[in-house]
Amino acid sequence: MIVYLNGNFVDAHQASISIWDAGFLYGEGLFTTLRLNNGIGPDLESHWKRLAAQAAELAIPFSPSLNETQLIVANLVQKNQLEKCASRLRITLTRGGEMDYPLPISTSREHASTLLLTLTPLPNGFDDELADGIKVITLGSDYARHCRPDLKSLNFLPSLLALREARHRQCQEAIMLDEEGLITEAALSSVFVIRSSIIFTPRNNGRILAGCTRKIILDLTSENGLTCREEDLARKDLETAQEVFLCNSIRGIVPVISIDDQPVGQQLPGPVTMQIRRLYNQAMHSA
Repeated sequence: MIVYLNGNFVDAHQASISIWDAGFLYGEGLFTTLRLNNGIGPDLESHWKRLAAQAAELAIPFSPSLNETQLIVANLVQKNQLEKCASRLRITLTRGGEMDYPLPISTSREHASTLLLTLTPLPNGFDDELADGIKVITLGSDYARHCRPDLKSLNFLPSLLALREARHRQCQEAIMLDEEGLITEAALSSVFVIRSSIIFTPRNNGRILAGCTRKIILDLTSENGLTCREEDLARKDLETAQEVFLCNSIRGIVPVISIDDQPVGQQLPGPVTMQIRRLYNQAMHSA
């Protein structure tokens, strides 16, 4: 596998970062992941813009323009021969670091950040495994991303712990609740709840990540005459939901058929979920 690291395309086995890197030492950095279909990432621009904005907020140098990033990605597709399959792109950006400055608390100090892009194929049958819906659990605030949940940061431990707990209970995802019992997001996804053909999703008030796929869905529902409302949602809203689905760039639209061993609707992907899935897939493959 060929990766892009700090301006160079190198074999993954030869790629290395400094042991003083703040991403490695302190988890100070950002990342984003997205799906390429036959080498094309329809939502690359929105992911790049979010990463660039958050890097600027944290004062982490992020130099490649959108056009330069698109060229890097195109080269990765070609060098890894992934032009005819679905693949997973991850862009990782860290503060970097130096031996004589192991605790990078001054954002004005000049040293190079670390930029890594990796591209890996999605396994055969990946979409088929999700098409019939997944089982999820709910978890309390101990698993929530408390420190700046609006950032797509490298501090991903709460989500990993939530996913491990979900796997332990033989489920594929976990929906987190905050201290007030309100739904925030799933470990890897944004959450949508459907009642009486109306789509609800948690308000983006700094408690959740501004998901790029979430934004696409909000736009698609508005453009196609569907009603979607951003509101505070609690555990009871999951219990009374007729349909629930999750979304992210890699998986797309994923129906939820069971929550905490309780069925959602008829334990089948519902009609509104499937309509949104069709609209989303059309948008991603027509770009």
